[in-house]
Amino acid sequence: MKRLFILISFLLGASIAHAACSGSSPTRTAASAANADVQVCVTAAVNGDTILVPAGTVSYGTTAVDIPNTKCLTINGQGGVTISSAYGFTMEPTTTCESRITGFGFTSSGGNPPTTPINVTSTTSTYCYRIDHNTFSNTARSIFLVVSGNGPGLIDHNSFNGGGASEEIHNLGMGASSEAGWQDTIVPGGSQMVFIENNTFSTSSTTVYCSALEAYYGARTVARYNTLNYCQLDEHGTNGNIGVRWFEFYNNVFNNLNQNQSTAIAIRAGAGVIFGNTTTGNNSSDPQYLDIYYDGPSGTWPMAWQPGSGYNGYTTPHGSCSGPRNTAPIYIWANPALWTMSLNAGGVAAAVAANRDFFLSASQPGSMSWMESSTDTCSTTYTYTPYTYPHPLDTSGGSTVSQPQTPASLQSTVN
Repeated sequence: MKRLFILISFLLGASIAHAACSGSSPTRTAASAANADVQVCVTAAVNGDTILVPAGTVSYGTTAVDIPNTKCLTINGQGGVTISSAYGFTMEPTTTCESRITGFGFTSSGGNPPTTPINVTSTTSTYCYRIDHNTFSNTARSIFLVVSGNGPGLIDHNSFNGGGASEEIHNLGMGASSEAGWQDTIVPGGSQMVFIENNTFSTSSTTVYCSALEAYYGARTVARYNTLNYCQLDEHGTNGNIGVRWFEFYNNVFNNLNQNQSTAIAIRAGAGVIFGNTTTGNNSSDPQYLDIYYDGPSGTWPMAWQPGSGYNGYTTPHGSCSGPRNTAPIYIWANPALWTMSLNAGGVAAAVAANRDFFLSASQPGSMSWMESSTDTCSTTYTYTPYTYPHPLDTSGGSTVSQPQTPASLQSTVN
């Protein structure tokens, strides 16, 4: 009798699971858009499976669907699923293959984890993940997507629209207490970055602009071929916090919609390149600035994490080169004529200087002096080439992707 009861319980459980998730590898279909049904499919799936989620508007309450680090899966909302809760998906990429979240709409304002519509926790050893063709929209101050761990990722063809002062993507790097992001090798133009490309960033506010990206704690980010409507890119190095390590910002379109948007790009830490960006819809009475400044504690130059710092640049002072020159200057070329350089705005006076912490030119320099690995020295130079575009994981083949633009002539001035 006991054995019969166990058998019946097993069969009943299997029947319920089957009802929540139908199909078999490589394509499974959740019974509904409810998180419990999607999670059943995740549990049943094997590497490489696609889980189709039927149309519906749902709240996940306080339980996100989790894609664990033991599986690489595609979760596809097919353009018909709206998730209204702050809890949406958590993804922990594997070390063997890619996972993907595509085709969903998110309407919560979200926040930092755990109240985040999509939260990705990676490591430097994980494979690239992809988050694409989703929409994120809320009229409140919003954080829609958070990534951490400095694993490679592709965030492409999404639409973000938050309220004023939204910080729509957070890249939390190695975390607030870790200097690890300043102690490993960076390959300029390499694949081991978070790529943010071909997205649209907007805000519902007409008085307070948004941040498309806020990066922190040794993060490394590439933002390219995006359209930013009244939004900026921000690389943090706030007083008392570990600054970002690396950035590559190029071929983005900044549209301030004729509003008073003072800053297009704010750099407070780290090194990288900024080139080929364009502007439209500018308010001529309020020109946009490319801010480069350091607002950490005062000290002897070069200070920890400050703009222009490279490998092991997390102490005050850290190594420098003759000239004097910081260990990994920022290189800036071919950006909008309306952009004006603004140095040390709100930061430590004279902490950042031209031809020491950054170099400004009309075209790309033939070589760039960077110390970005343990074997680099002051005489090490790089020839920079951007990573493959579109990103290899962009399986659309670039059909909806803006083609590379010819960089505009640079006429910026240094204050």
